Amino acid sequence: MALATTLNSCMSGFSAPFIQAAKDGWFPKIICRQNRFGASYVILTILFAIGLVPVLLGFDIQTITNNVMLVQYILALLIYYSIWQFPKRFPEQWKASRWHVPAFVYNLFMALALIVECLIIYYALKGLTPLIAGISLAVMVICSIYAIQRYKSGKVKMETGVWFD
Repeated sequence: MALATTLNSCMSGFSAPFIQAAKDGWFPKIICRQNRFGASYVILTILFAIGLVPVLLGFDIQTITNNVMLVQYILALLIYYSIWQFPKRFPEQWKASRWHVPAFVYNLFMALALIVECLIIYYALKGLTPLIAGISLAVMVICSIYAIQRYKSGKVKMETGVWFD
């Protein structure tokens, strides 16, 4: 019951990003449907079903936490890569920045950050069974392929965001 209530408490906070993603075209608009009380019942039902799977499979909170953290750490790699590209993509702004450092220093810090992040990912993977780690990585690859294909389809039109409406 403690595990179910922990997962349940996350659902309302997780629904807003999915609703915005549906408005932007990443998911079908049906996800945005609301009941008469303003609750987005479609995405909440999907999130409930996803949250129910670990409970039915008997996962403990540590396994669920390690799995969620693994996904977040891998997504952080994308952020590190993007940050590493700043000096190349925005050379004038980079030189004018108060955080500007020589390229060697910047690259050294970024390399160290990536090494530390890879170590964190390694230890997150170690905390999972090979089956759960493999399924998690496979789902991430499938989601990445979906995102790339959806973006290339032209159906994605980014909005300001749900927080500014």
